[in-house]
Formats: sequence, C-alpha cells, structure tokens
Amino acid sequence: MTETEILDIFRKHSALLEGHFIIYSGLHSDRYIQCALVLQHPDVAQKLCAELATKLREAGASVVAAPAL
Repeated sequence: MTETEILDIFRKHSALLEGHFIIYSGLHSDRYIQCALVLQHPDVAQKLCAELATKLREAGASVVAAPAL
C-alpha cells in the first residue's frame, strides 16, 4: 500500500484534515489525522493494521503497544 493510498483512505473518511494546525508539542503542521474516524470501520482498520504490521515486522518489531482509543 502506498502513502497516497493510505492518505486517500483517511480523506475518504474525513479523517485527514489539511490546513494549519498547532499540535500538542507546539510545532506547526499542515495535516492532522483523526485515526478514530477510520478505525471505527473494522474492515478498513483491519486493512491498515495489517499493512502496519507488515512494515513493523520488516523493521524487526515483535510487539506494538499503543493507548486505547
């Protein structure tokens, strides 16, 4: 899956906001992703998570920890 395909999924679900944002660190960004808007769709979440798992496996990761949504 390409970066463009992933961003298109987020755009399709109105989860990729584009503009000007000041993020929690105080840095500025031209994009903001609201993952919960995509992850509420199990079929889409499975596809994205499988892609992430493949990339992390290739990087040598064996465990992924994240905060609950």
